[in-house]
Amino acid sequence: MKTSSLLTHRSSTSFVAGAFLVIAMTISGCGGGGSGGAAPNNPPPTGGATPNSVAITGQALKGPMHDSTLEVVSPDGAVLATGQTQGGNFDLTVDIADFPYVEIRTRGGYFMDEATGGRVDVDPGEGLCAIVSASDIQTRGHEIVLTPETTIIAHTMQHSMAAGSSLQDAMSNAVDSYHNQFVGGSRPPGIGADADRPMHFGAPLDPASAEDSLAWHRARSFSRYANETGLAPQSMFELMEALGLDMHDGVLDGHAGSDPISFMHASGGPFNMAEHDHALRYGQARAGMLHDDLFTVFNGDGSTAFRHHLELMSLNLAPFDAMHAQHRDGIATTAENLLADNLPAFQHLPVLTDEDGNSQNAAGTYTLRAVPDVDVTIQAPGTSWTTPMLRYNGMQLPPVIRARRGDEMFLTLVNELADMSTIHWHGFKVPGPEDGGPTEPVVANSSRLYNFTLDQPAASLWFHPHPHGQTAEQVYRGLAGVFLLTDDIDDQLRSANQVPAVEHDIPVVVQDRLFEAEVSGERLLTYSDDHMSGFGMMGGTTLVNGAELPRLSVETRQYTLRLYNASNSRTYDFALHDGRTFTIVGSDGGWLPEPVRADHVVLSPGERAAIVIDFAADQVGDRLMLVSQPFMGGPAMGMSQFDSSPNHGGMGGMGGGHHGG
Repeated sequence: MKTSSLLTHRSSTSFVAGAFLVIAMTISGCGGGGSGGAAPNNPPPTGGATPNSVAITGQALKGPMHDSTLEVVSPDGAVLATGQTQGGNFDLTVDIADFPYVEIRTRGGYFMDEATGGRVDVDPGEGLCAIVSASDIQTRGHEIVLTPETTIIAHTMQHSMAAGSSLQDAMSNAVDSYHNQFVGGSRPPGIGADADRPMHFGAPLDPASAEDSLAWHRARSFSRYANETGLAPQSMFELMEALGLDMHDGVLDGHAGSDPISFMHASGGPFNMAEHDHALRYGQARAGMLHDDLFTVFNGDGSTAFRHHLELMSLNLAPFDAMHAQHRDGIATTAENLLADNLPAFQHLPVLTDEDGNSQNAAGTYTLRAVPDVDVTIQAPGTSWTTPMLRYNGMQLPPVIRARRGDEMFLTLVNELADMSTIHWHGFKVPGPEDGGPTEPVVANSSRLYNFTLDQPAASLWFHPHPHGQTAEQVYRGLAGVFLLTDDIDDQLRSANQVPAVEHDIPVVVQDRLFEAEVSGERLLTYSDDHMSGFGMMGGTTLVNGAELPRLSVETRQYTLRLYNASNSRTYDFALHDGRTFTIVGSDGGWLPEPVRADHVVLSPGERAAIVIDFAADQVGDRLMLVSQPFMGGPAMGMSQFDSSPNHGGMGGMGGGHHGG
């Protein structure tokens, strides 16, 4: 059991070995003397009212410090008063008239760690602290907050005063060093440096400014920082001591002067301060904590006080409240769609036929005509309409080309559009001139042959236009297709039943589109700057293989869904509505080396994933929805849904519904 937490350095690497550090400069826990929180020679007073007494109230925040002993300690190490924290709060009275400053510190108790969520019992010789001047006690004794920040600054002050600095110089230098070396580069966007200055004895319990709430945020980020450096929560107090010693010379470099600093962490072995970029790790921890805080609002879980802190930090919570409401409404919509009986049938994409008529010649010949003004029928729950779109070969749906590794491809684009176009072979390993990029345009009313040999593993590939300045609009208006490449490994996986057979391997192309109001059974596509996110065009209707919220009937077996995000700018977080897991077996580059069990998969525009869903345990008549759940990821995040309903043995299906972002 530890009895102290002594941190020092020496000419060789120094360690905190369990309870002790063997050092040239010695500090005693958070104290200026004694043995790291043990009682002094005389029994400590408990405090009490005298003519010179002052009331001290505050909070110990490392997660609230519960059931800790609170001590007010004089510069010579005498304990002037003691108390107890309750839910992190404390309140005591003490006479400090004879002292220029006091140390206020906690010992023992426990806290709930922000990073791990677990309870951490604190050693009786460890805790948080702050060094507070008598004048500050007199004027602000009702708002003393002990945090990791105040503790580190106190450790640095102790070293400075031991070296002869005055109280005020030690305090000023410690705050500056902490700010410049540790936290200065981590402030949230839009926050000025002055608002994010460290506080040597914390923030008011009732925050009234950005400065107050930023101090609260910095305190809560410390656990995450310690966790990201690989330390167990039980080692955080040693880390605070090490940081205080490290910054004594004004440089955070893992050394006290020229001597390296290390300590024994709770899980065993030395923790060498110089091996870590502490400012970078802390900045990452603060960014992660801010993300988690906003996600709390996004989930509708933030208390009034919690939200007040974030609002004081100049964070606009309205978009996150709107997304929470949208998510809540989406859950209700999902429940309704699970019961709906008017969902359109799922449409399988048409597979093009090799024009050379020889399936054995290791070659493929295809013509792709880019055709304007194709009247495409859009099926939706209980209704349908036509929309003029661009399509390859005048087809209703995006086409599929199947080929095999080693095949030589002869692919002709016939451009019947009024503008230039190309075909870009997305995900293909092909020579540059055959890639179909913007440097190789095919002008209106002309054609171009693309010729290359497929020399890459089996994968979910696709193709689409890529003319300069017109790529996004031509894809949005309907030009895209699926290219499924197979090889010997693909055959082996299927013959060994490691992935479903080809007939149960289904391409699923997801696109969001914005339609104008219906006029005489027709709805035109809208494509304008007024509906652009920072990433591109955003639609209000999700189409899955050309239909809104289609239903796919499946058997009680496994199916592979090849998910294609063919939207212009919306990102989707695909999941099953009941939270069950599926198996990710492939990505953009082909089959994964090992399958991955997951309960969701995020796809940005252009990305693909092959997932296997097992319906074997389901009953005839069961329904399942593949949805895109809301997530925090900028204005292009998506929220759509897929439905399923079996007509024979099982469940399944896809479709688009509500959106988020």
